[in-house]
Amino acid sequence: MEALFHNLPRALTVTDWNCWAPRLGFAYNLGGNLKTVVLRGGFGITYERLEGNYLFNSSSQFPFTSVTNLLSVNLTNIAAAAGAAVQPNNITNSHGPNLIPPRNLNWSFGIQQQLTPNTVFELNYVGSESNNLVWSQNLNQEPAGTKYANPGVSSNTLRPYLGFQDIMQFVNGAVNNYNGLQAQLLKRMTNGGVARIAYTWSKNLTDESTFGTHPQNAFNLMGEYSQSNDSEPQILVASYVYPLPFWLKGNEWYKKEL
Repeated sequence: MEALFHNLPRALTVTDWNCWAPRLGFAYNLGGNLKTVVLRGGFGITYERLEGNYLFNSSSQFPFTSVTNLLSVNLTNIAAAAGAAVQPNNITNSHGPNLIPPRNLNWSFGIQQQLTPNTVFELNYVGSESNNLVWSQNLNQEPAGTKYANPGVSSNTLRPYLGFQDIMQFVNGAVNNYNGLQAQLLKRMTNGGVARIAYTWSKNLTDESTFGTHPQNAFNLMGEYSQSNDSEPQILVASYVYPLPFWLKGNEWYKKEL
């Protein structure tokens, strides 16, 4: 068993020391009147922590465990038992030896304008780019068109690694891109209430909409690149906060002595 881990890192995957995560933010006041702020924005890099599940579930499958199935067995004569139909093993969970933390880049740029003493309008562009996202690749999928070119032949005899069925492995390489225009109108009422109207126009593109996505072609992940399942191109939100009278300043009943 020790030979399986020869020359491999003790953590079973490499340690990436290049996860630097800077942050930058700026704001510029136009005219110095505190009514309009332009060129306000920021940029930052963050990382996603690799899950232990990529590794933990590997311990319960081949080659760490083996199972022998016997049919019609008699405990007094095990040698006479019929063997189960031989099927290649599935490896449902493994990880690439060079798995690294996925990286996320986030940026924003916008303006804020005071329309009246109690009304503020904001317009922002928000974007993000995620790369090296983890996805599940079937390393033992036969190339596209293989079954069509070999009618009547068992697919298990046409796989790249004979003696196995599916070999699922978590690897890096999936991407996600978000671009959105966000507008907001905020008005503070004289009684302390706040009215808000917000609108977002955006698009979210990815080649991995859900965790553990299995693409149709395990060797052409970009063929799945399209709008993500959770993308909402247009969102309109209207809200109002009403302060209850007994919570207003000057009528703080909860501070009064009984």
